[in-house]
Amino acid sequence: ETARGERVLAELLAGTGTAPLPADREVQAAFPRESAAAMEPVRSDSQPGPADLVDALWAAARGLFIHGPVRAACHAARSAALAGAAGDPVRRARGLVMVLAIVGLLDDPALLAHVRREIDVYLADHDDPYVVGLVALMQGITAVGRGRWSDALRDLEFGTSHLARRCTEV
Repeated sequence: ETARGERVLAELLAGTGTAPLPADREVQAAFPRESAAAMEPVRSDSQPGPADLVDALWAAARGLFIHGPVRAACHAARSAALAGAAGDPVRRARGLVMVLAIVGLLDDPALLAHVRREIDVYLADHDDPYVVGLVALMQGITAVGRGRWSDALRDLEFGTSHLARRCTEV
């Protein structure tokens, strides 16, 4: 199903100027480049961007997260980069949150701090309960990967209960 989903995504991306991600064995090497592009600041002088493309990449990231987390994070980073270039801070933050989960598993504290700072700046300016809950879930997933079980339980429980309370339409 994952391979079939990747083929559907490749068809959706055809003609958009967005190249498909490399093969699984090469996607880890592509992640730093993809996440660096997502860190570019939101442009305030831009025209409305390709929201459908941003959302398609985001949907691919969500769908692939369990089976291919690095590939998912690359799609999320692309979504965030396109949203930032289009001046869409909401969609950019949503993409950065999924990037946060993978960056949290890498040994790159500077990149982790940078991604977290970008999300915190967004949350200081926006009341976005979805991003708040998603951040908690991604931190919980990262804590599982690091073997920090009490942190994982706390963050996963907060994230799911927060989303259930505040994001009933999601």
